[in-house]
Amino acid sequence: MCRLRGGKNTSTVPDLDNANVGMLFLTPVHRHRGFYMPKIIKWVFAYCNSPKENTMNKIECSVAIQVLPQVEDSRVIEIVDKVIAFIESLGLTMMVGPFETTVEGDFDTLMDMVKECQRICILAGAPHVLSYVKIHYSPKNGIWSIGEKTAKHNE
Repeated sequence: MCRLRGGKNTSTVPDLDNANVGMLFLTPVHRHRGFYMPKIIKWVFAYCNSPKENTMNKIECSVAIQVLPQVEDSRVIEIVDKVIAFIESLGLTMMVGPFETTVEGDFDTLMDMVKECQRICILAGAPHVLSYVKIHYSPKNGIWSIGEKTAKHNE
């Protein structure tokens, strides 16, 4: 049996999803010759639930998405335009190309965007949609921006 300082019983390690960097002292209680003798064990959690600071001031994630709603040819561009209008409404840095749209931002926002792009196609009448998605994700170091990748080719 283990006791947290303060006398609370615990039989499991704390949930790391709710932990921050710090120390937790557990006191295992051992029975020795009729007496309970505590020993202090120091646990150091190197886990931090708070977002990492992007020290290079770079973008965390970039997504290139191509949606291909499976409808008659005359409707494809109409539905793709609805998807592009949605992406533009997010206010993120983006670049529309002939085959895909590239968007920069935080990972969760971009993953939600990818899901919503599928829904937009279905709501616009496509019975199903094919999507090709490329993801570059580096929360610690950041990634190169669209401008950094393409500036020399657009001069």
